[in-house]
Amino acid sequence: MAEYIISYIAKFEKFVMETSTILIRVKQYRNIILLYSRQAVDGAAKKIEESFYSVQSEVKRSIPGSMKNPSYQ
Repeated sequence: MAEYIISYIAKFEKFVMETSTILIRVKQYRNIILLYSRQAVDGAAKKIEESFYSVQSEVKRSIPGSMKNPSYQ
């Protein structure tokens, strides 16, 4: 009976160690995915901002001078 319990405890310890290793790997992969996601979002936001300023400057250049500063009476 004692041998069975010792064997069971050893198997349980092995299971815990393997599970811990898997959890550590999952956490590492999660951190990598979060890092790449943030970089992708930051890159996309920067591109959108650049496009916005580019379009904004194009629009300003295409508006005639009298319309840029209209005088309201």
